[in-house]
Amino acid sequence: MFERITNDLYSRILKRPTSYFEDKLSGDLGRRIQQVGTASVFFVELFPWQTIWVVLALVSAGVLLAITHVYLLYTFLAWSVLFIGSSIPLLRWSHRLSQEVASAHAGLSGTIVDTFGNVPLVHAFGAVSHEQSLHRATVRGLVGVEKRTRWANVSNKFQEGISIVVLATALVVVSVYLFTIGELTVGGFVIVAAIIPQLTGAIWNLGEMIMHVIREFGELSDAVHSLQASDTELVGGAVSVTQGPRDLVFEDVGFRYPGTSTDVFAHFSLHIREGERVGIVGASGAGKSTLIKLLLRQYEPQQGIISLGGVPVGDLTLDTLRTLVSYVPQDTSLFHRTLFENIHYARPSATRDEVLRASEQAHAHEFIAALPQGYDTKVGERGVKLSGGQRQRIALARAILKAAPILVLDEATSALDSESEALVQDGLQELFARSTVVAIAHRLSTLRAMDRIIVMEQGTILESGSPQALLATEDGIFKRMWEHQKHGFV
Repeated sequence: MFERITNDLYSRILKRPTSYFEDKLSGDLGRRIQQVGTASVFFVELFPWQTIWVVLALVSAGVLLAITHVYLLYTFLAWSVLFIGSSIPLLRWSHRLSQEVASAHAGLSGTIVDTFGNVPLVHAFGAVSHEQSLHRATVRGLVGVEKRTRWANVSNKFQEGISIVVLATALVVVSVYLFTIGELTVGGFVIVAAIIPQLTGAIWNLGEMIMHVIREFGELSDAVHSLQASDTELVGGAVSVTQGPRDLVFEDVGFRYPGTSTDVFAHFSLHIREGERVGIVGASGAGKSTLIKLLLRQYEPQQGIISLGGVPVGDLTLDTLRTLVSYVPQDTSLFHRTLFENIHYARPSATRDEVLRASEQAHAHEFIAALPQGYDTKVGERGVKLSGGQRQRIALARAILKAAPILVLDEATSALDSESEALVQDGLQELFARSTVVAIAHRLSTLRAMDRIIVMEQGTILESGSPQALLATEDGIFKRMWEHQKHGFV
């Protein structure tokens, strides 16, 4: 049960758009998934059986009281109404606190994972004391809400204990009264005396079960509320094959990020022919990376159509879209797995020789072979054991191995020195020759081999042409950028 629920929830969350994860802590998400699994097991597998035994005990006690004398049943029913009425406020308080405890535990988990994942940054800024203070504050908040929860539990048990004493006393008093007026025999009085321990024990067990239910339901409701999002699961279309040339077309695209009022694009159009190599340049905030996010369906445009081979990308199956596009980001993500596994991830069906050949083309083989464990070296979380340039070479090796028809490079060689960049560019020529290339770069020397340069500013295209044509203009934007970098200005 736990395995099925957690696997299903993990799969559903994994299919959500990339934008969903931008506002989430990985540790927080992991904790919430476990909360849902644990609480679901309780409600499906444990709760029904516990309920059956308690209900049977209460029903049998009620039946015996009714058989002994109906006034005894009325006494029990009247007490039940008063008991439930007085318990509701306490139970609501306990439920609210259980949600706060679950949220505090998830927050602590997320904070710890976030801090440990950025330990180099913490050390670089001498912020150990600062992180310790934040952690102590988070733990203090958790301890505070747990104290309030324990106090609520004590209050509930105290109220329950007093109520049980009141019930037992009421049953004894009514029994004595009935006995004195001749409505109850000695045998009936003995039966009542025997029922009271069974009844009060069942009520006490019921209280324990209710508190357990409140705790598990609090965790479940907190987790479900947190995992809900306006971003639904990313769903692809039904088209698995594109017909004709795989031209990439942005047609009258309009987009703004959720929660903002500024358009990144308004009526933006761009046509990239199959096999064309296009470089995109512009200042930060021009919309270059957003363009790629829309192509990869990390976000959906509010207006217009993005099509590939004449088919809107939303109509393509997700597997088709991800097979057709290979993306190399500036911030390379690596798993805490071996170097071979990280490269092989791009195409699981690839042979070891193909992995090694891709590494050689990306000029990653040299440094990998020099490591004591070679391709079996684990790279640490997010590849922390490698330099920025080494991580980018691994990312490029993955792109070469995948060999997708469309190659998207977002500052893919920014962490390489000029000599390494030249070697890698040479290694990419074979891939460039058989792919449509969209390359974003601030270092303009990386775009020498492009067929066309697009200069963007605030979501619009200001210039478009071959590098040679743009450099030949008298006072073009690209030419000014080139001159600035040529003379050493950033």
